[in-house]
Amino acid sequence: METAPTLNSTFPSDLVLFVTTFRIIVLTWNRPKSLQRLLYSIENSDYNFTRNNPNWQLVLEIRVDGGGGEDGEKVKEMAKDFRFSYGTKIVVEDDVNRGIMQVWRRAWTWRDKELFIIIEDDVEMSPHWYRALVNMWRKYGTQEEVAGVGLQRQTFVTDGRHNEDIGARVKDKVFMYQLPASIGCSPHPWYWNDMIQKHGDSFGSCPPGMGCVKE
Repeated sequence: METAPTLNSTFPSDLVLFVTTFRIIVLTWNRPKSLQRLLYSIENSDYNFTRNNPNWQLVLEIRVDGGGGEDGEKVKEMAKDFRFSYGTKIVVEDDVNRGIMQVWRRAWTWRDKELFIIIEDDVEMSPHWYRALVNMWRKYGTQEEVAGVGLQRQTFVTDGRHNEDIGARVKDKVFMYQLPASIGCSPHPWYWNDMIQKHGDSFGSCPPGMGCVKE
């Protein structure tokens, strides 16, 4: 039986060492062309690299928000028809439009021995994204200060100047730079679960400026 940690539990420093499954979660709604591009890039990624490959079981989970109209129906069909050659594919369809924040909130629930990544359908993945992410988790995942790994490009900085070259500002290679990452977001399961327990109920379904349907 899989039991999520409680708010009072301590950081499980060995969690990454016992991972057996990696879940690729795709969040989509009504952009069939964007989804097609993303799924193509996921299918054409390198999962069979030799060095440091833990051979985790791969699960592709496509989560389709409801209320997407004609394009939403195209997205559902595309998700159903897509063939993932490297693991299991699951399609989760919602009957109503939850909105972007609720979709993120529901994206992942606790599963023992599992890491995950959340990808919105408007991005395209590098062929080497999985190898990079695996190596980052295996290298740094036991450190308590690592709340997750983001695949955001290194020129992104928290003050909003997206073209800032972080690498030019420090002497060492840029890895442990602290910043939010909604693009290629792979949270540590323990911290993600802790955040959802503490703040999940306060997630809005439609933040200001977003073209989604309010509940």
